[in-house]
Amino acid sequence: MREHRTPTAPTAKVLVVEDEPSLRSMTSGALIEEGGFQVIEAKSADEALEILNTRDDIACVFTDVRMPGRLNGVDLTRHVRERFPTLPVIMTSGNLHPSEMLADVPFMTKPYDLQELSRAIRKMIDRLGPESD
Repeated sequence: MREHRTPTAPTAKVLVVEDEPSLRSMTSGALIEEGGFQVIEAKSADEALEILNTRDDIACVFTDVRMPGRLNGVDLTRHVRERFPTLPVIMTSGNLHPSEMLADVPFMTKPYDLQELSRAIRKMIDRLGPESD
């Protein structure tokens, strides 16, 4: 289990995991403009897991549930909880069956409000506090 540092919200890096290019781009742009976040993009849960395994500066993960690849967003969230228990995750989907939801994982239904998403991410990051050395 590796610890992730938690940067303060204005410089925090958010990993946006979305297979739809236009939605990924729109979400990333809004998080940069609205929240002042730095954004790292992944087009699949598999790619996101590779990113998380090689970086320790991600402050929050925002992931779609249904994506192509070996892993989906639920699988990714389970991996994050196991390997990086202090790293916050927010899940999203346009059609999620209640049995797919995970307890204590914030969820935003598509289409989501981009300002609300930015506020939710900031709140989760701020709750963890500033980065400690």
